[in-house]
Amino acid sequence: MKKKLVLTLAAILAAIFLFSCAPQTTVTLRVEGNESTVIYGNVVIEEGMNLQDLMIAFDEVNEKITFAGAEEDYIYEVNGEAAGKFGGYDGWCVMVNGKNAETSMSGITLSPGDDVVLYYGDPFGVGMIFPEVKVEGNSIVFTDENGAPIEGITVELDGKEYKTNAEGRVEDLAAGEYTMNFSLFSESGVTRILRRPKDTRVTIK
Repeated sequence: MKKKLVLTLAAILAAIFLFSCAPQTTVTLRVEGNESTVIYGNVVIEEGMNLQDLMIAFDEVNEKITFAGAEEDYIYEVNGEAAGKFGGYDGWCVMVNGKNAETSMSGITLSPGDDVVLYYGDPFGVGMIFPEVKVEGNSIVFTDENGAPIEGITVELDGKEYKTNAEGRVEDLAAGEYTMNFSLFSESGVTRILRRPKDTRVTIK
């Protein structure tokens, strides 16, 4: 019998309530397709639920998303976006608390506050960058996991596009709060960077 859960996906999905008497806890779930955020929000689940249980239950209660392969413990397609469409090793990958999963979904027991990201990419082919993003003065700075600057990222701030320079910076920004999205694609078209959730807010002081 599949476990029940309560989903709250702010600004993306309406809340869905399934009541359970079992103890509950909250995790965060984000799904990043090749070009945009699919879903992002808090998920209230039964304690002890593993990641496969979550994905199966999520698929069952939400008409707006389909996780093909969840029953087989490997998600190979989300809402029609299938693994391998760029002809490489691209496909759906899982991160928990900032680390790529080293086991199957059924082997990952979720804990309170866990941050789960299902993302499309090709980390074993063209590579995948998991950026650090910070504000320094009137600049936004992008660096990789080793602290090296990332050049050539397309950064959209309130609809206006910029490119990061050789120092990984978008510079000389006016003070204010911006809606930020960013992207970086390989020549084949597969994303090379893990985005932030759609319309992340950033403040320049």
